Amino acid sequence: DVYQSGFNKSGVYTIYINNVSDPKKVFCNMEVNGGGWTVIQHREDGSLDFQKGWKEYKMGFGSPSGEHWLGNEFIFAITSQRQYSLRIELMDWEGNRAYSQYDRFHIGNEKQNYRLYLKGHSGTAGKQSSLILHGAEFSTKDADNDNCMCKCALMLTGG
Repeated sequence: DVYQSGFNKSGVYTIYINNVSDPKKVFCNMEVNGGGWTVIQHREDGSLDFQKGWKEYKMGFGSPSGEHWLGNEFIFAITSQRQYSLRIELMDWEGNRAYSQYDRFHIGNEKQNYRLYLKGHSGTAGKQSSLILHGAEFSTKDADNDNCMCKCALMLTGG
């Protein structure tokens, strides 16, 4: 919506979502693949600890201008209003880049453990990740919903 309002520079913007009482500051990427992307997670240099509990992932943490998680409640509010796409940009320590893009993306509510719904994969990062992620419930170090004996969120140090 920010992009459609004529803003075309990447940066932090304040957005308003129906059924959410307070506005939210978000980082909007206006350069990648036509622009208009709301960044829900940014990890770059490890300056922020992502080994958080359910409550932190529910509400969000970090700063939209740096490393952050937007918050599951806000992501649910956004994706339940209309159809959204998801683009995941990856870069390794050597600077190699890959991406996955999904034509349809939304998450369930908290009672559904913020279940992930994805459809229509494209990109260079490989489709096998979408087969594992679609329908997965969100997990954190204190809420293991991944149906794996390995406790993925704890092992991989993040939600």
